[in-house]
Amino acid sequence: MKASELRDKDQAALNKELSDLLKAQFGLRMQLATQQLQNTSQLKKVRRDIARVRGPEMNDSVKTSLTRTRVGKVVSNKMDKTVTVLVEHRVKHPIYGKYVVRSKKYHAHDEANTYNEGDLVEIQEGRPISRTKAWTVSRLVEAARVI
Repeated sequence: MKASELRDKDQAALNKELSDLLKAQFGLRMQLATQQLQNTSQLKKVRRDIARVRGPEMNDSVKTSLTRTRVGKVVSNKMDKTVTVLVEHRVKHPIYGKYVVRSKKYHAHDEANTYNEGDLVEIQEGRPISRTKAWTVSRLVEAARVI
C-alpha cells in the first residue's frame, strides 16, 4: 500500500486497514513459526504497511508543534547574540517521594541582544546554530525586576 493511497482515506478506513494488516501479520508470523511460510519478504512488506498506516501524517491526534519549548531565567548575557537560560523543573525522588528541583542551563540564540539577566524567557528548540547552541529565545515572559 502506498502512502498516497493512505492519505486519501478517512480515519475509519485507516483503522480498518490497520486491523486487516495486523491480522495478516499475525497469520504470516504463525506460518513462519510452523515453517509453512514460503516467501519471508511478505512479513517485511506487511510490517512496513503497518508503519505507514500508524505514521504521524495519518493520525489526527498529532501535536501541531513538534518543537520543544522551555521557560527559564536568563543568568548570563555576556556572549554576543547568545543568552544562558537556567531552566528548573521539579522531579519526584524515587525513594523518598520528596520533590527535588533539577536545573539545566541552555545556550539560546538572541538575535538582537535584547534580553538581560533576570528576565524570564521562553526558549524553543531548533537546528544547531553552534556547538553548544540549538535553542532560540521565542518570547519574553516576564522582565527582570529592577530594585
